[in-house]
Amino acid sequence: MKKTVILSLSLFILIGSLSVNANNDTGSKGKTVSTKTLIKKSKVLLNMTGPRNVSLSGGPYEYTANVAFGTGTATDLRWVVMGNPRLEFYASAPVNGKTSITLSGADFGATGQQFIYLIGETDFGPTIFANMSVNVAN
Repeated sequence: MKKTVILSLSLFILIGSLSVNANNDTGSKGKTVSTKTLIKKSKVLLNMTGPRNVSLSGGPYEYTANVAFGTGTATDLRWVVMGNPRLEFYASAPVNGKTSITLSGADFGATGQQFIYLIGETDFGPTIFANMSVNVAN
């Protein structure tokens, strides 16, 4: 239950940050935009590097995220793979403000667009430090 609440709050924070970027587009003023559209329109990787296109039978694939967050300290860092099924892994201790994870294509569980998040707790509550969409093919 706690993990579900944390993930829900983290996604809420993500949606809030994406809507600011989407509203800068003059063509979207006054239009209602779904969360799925906001994620697809986002061209910025929020502090994460790694391959965007992977194979379900391939790997290993390494993803690295920046966990520096102002003057606050991050605790309970977790990687969340929103595949099928949803997977969660504890993140390794940050080195020089970064943490990495190595995934296989099978970790995504299905083909299509999947998402990876790095979430954790800060002085401000649950926070998404990084996210990335990944296209998974056979």
